[in-house]
Amino acid sequence: MTPSEVAIKREVLERYGAPACQCCGFIDTTPTYAFLSLAHLANNGKDHRRALLGSNACGLQFYKRLKATGYPADFSMETQCWNCNRGALANHGVCPHRADGG
Repeated sequence: MTPSEVAIKREVLERYGAPACQCCGFIDTTPTYAFLSLAHLANNGKDHRRALLGSNACGLQFYKRLKATGYPADFSMETQCWNCNRGALANHGVCPHRADGG
């Protein structure tokens, strides 16, 4: 990633809770937030990306569009580590940390 791409990623993830995973509390100290991602809490990420981009594109394209549209609040999102984000995907939309009451 170029320095400007890293800056956009950091800005967007910080808007939604970085440097900490909002589920398990993991703190990502890497310069690029390599272990963090955006999570759609209502499991509607595909719909959100299509609404903003007209496609299911993600990553930097999505981050740029979120920034350009003023970080819309109509889709509930938070920063999560990849483990929590993928854990929710495999557990019917709920991270195992939260399913266990944590």
